[in-house]
Amino acid sequence: MPRVRPALRALWRLVRRRWPLAVAALLLAAVGPRAVGAGLANLGLVALLKAQPCDPTWFVCQIASRPYPPVAWDESAPAEERARSLLAAALVWDGGSPAIRLHLAEALFALGRRAEAAGVLPPVDEYESGRSPLAHAARYEHHLIRGQQMAQTRRWGEAVQAFRLGLSLGAERTTQADEAALLLALAELHRERAEGDPTDRRTAYLAGKYLARAGRWEEALGWLGRTGTDAGTGRRGDGETRGQGDPAGAAWLHVYIGRALEERGELAGARVAYQAAVDVAPQVREAQARLLALLRRTDTNAARAIEARLAALGPGVPLGRRGGGYEALRPARLPSGWALVGYDVDGEALAAGPPVELLLWWQAPAGASPRGEGWLRAGPYWLQWQRTANLAPNAGFEWTGAATGLPFGYAYEFYAADVRQIAVRRTPRDGRDDNALVIAHVARESERIGVVGPPVPVDSYAYYLMGGQKQESAPHGNIGRLCYDPQERNEPPYYIAYHDAPRQPVGVWLQFADLARPFPGRGILSCKLFLIDAGVGSMTMWDDLLLARIALPEPQ
Repeated sequence: MPRVRPALRALWRLVRRRWPLAVAALLLAAVGPRAVGAGLANLGLVALLKAQPCDPTWFVCQIASRPYPPVAWDESAPAEERARSLLAAALVWDGGSPAIRLHLAEALFALGRRAEAAGVLPPVDEYESGRSPLAHAARYEHHLIRGQQMAQTRRWGEAVQAFRLGLSLGAERTTQADEAALLLALAELHRERAEGDPTDRRTAYLAGKYLARAGRWEEALGWLGRTGTDAGTGRRGDGETRGQGDPAGAAWLHVYIGRALEERGELAGARVAYQAAVDVAPQVREAQARLLALLRRTDTNAARAIEARLAALGPGVPLGRRGGGYEALRPARLPSGWALVGYDVDGEALAAGPPVELLLWWQAPAGASPRGEGWLRAGPYWLQWQRTANLAPNAGFEWTGAATGLPFGYAYEFYAADVRQIAVRRTPRDGRDDNALVIAHVARESERIGVVGPPVPVDSYAYYLMGGQKQESAPHGNIGRLCYDPQERNEPPYYIAYHDAPRQPVGVWLQFADLARPFPGRGILSCKLFLIDAGVGSMTMWDDLLLARIALPEPQ
């Protein structure tokens, strides 16, 4: 007995000093490592649900028809970090649990750590859709995680498609890092193609372009230089082929070179590049605006001449309707007195994916000027660059088509159309062939055929710029949106640029655009892009669609 007492006292001292380890050892011996992992996982899941409770009336919950937590990124997220810590500890105890891995990925996703979340999971397609928003094909989270997993295995084409759809579905809740992931995947896709065929200058241009849009300016210059242009100086090279038959494309090449050189601080080279863009295609307003902004800092006399030319051109896409010699312009006048007159955009970048850079043309009320950076005065206009997300999926119909015959990114056909009447085709326009959505209305049983995009959340009080191109054989087609009104529990259609005007021509491409709240006068939760042909025997084509939330000017 005397020998037992000292041993017990020693054991007591060990337990008192190292009690957490002792408790863990006893717990482990009693219930086993998997039970410990399950307990920690439950605590982590409770923390995650408390961090982001889901209001059942909120659109994000409705889209999946069940109360998933919206695992959106939150810059200050102590609860999400606590959930991540608990779930990571649970995974140590039970590394083989797919459920723990899934919930840990949810916590990492909520913290904005998308690549880590993708690395924790087995292939996300292996999970049942009811388990998590990361596994539900109707959720943007699923497509962003899938895109990360495809990128980690260098399956760039699949990564691009997944990122595109994720950004379209979740544009109001995604981050700039998500946009960068798409742009870098596009760059890698074209870089691999260019390395496989060094003579293909177009893919080299696209690799450089998307590196530039992702902010990788130095890498971008190297690839842009492979087009035959001296990217180090901005001058056109003897071997340049980008401009043959595509002057606008050549101009955009020089614009991106100029921006890269400007980022380097090489203003003289940037000026040469912008001037080359203006010489190749004066109609590309972006080139003239970039040159004007640069000359305002370096050569005020030259700036005046460029300003006059740019102001005389006006916006490339005015609000209202225009095309084929027809015009019915309708600037959007805001309660503040400001008016949006039109916009310009790189059409190729618009077709590539949701992140889009717009050059907006505003007119100010008398004596007013805007506050903040990114503004440029050009005659009666105030020009502003805005980076935003295009909520219109597959805007240029360049993405791979779905197996159903619908364009990729679109949810369903409307009015029970035969999908054989809905197709994406190559069509001639402006001296080149481009993809367009075509509805050839040959059925007699239905007077209307349409396609509808997925629902995307909107802000009832924000303003959305909507635009697109349309050609029709008879005036029966429209570009619009269906917006969900929770009070009326219906989805009334809103058609853009839908106002009394001279009869529009048929058989030519027309540009439509307007700026409005999602559905003026109603409280709206979500909207779906809606393209419709309402005439038997007619045919309508659409391209270059835009639906983007716009920040309004803040007067000084």
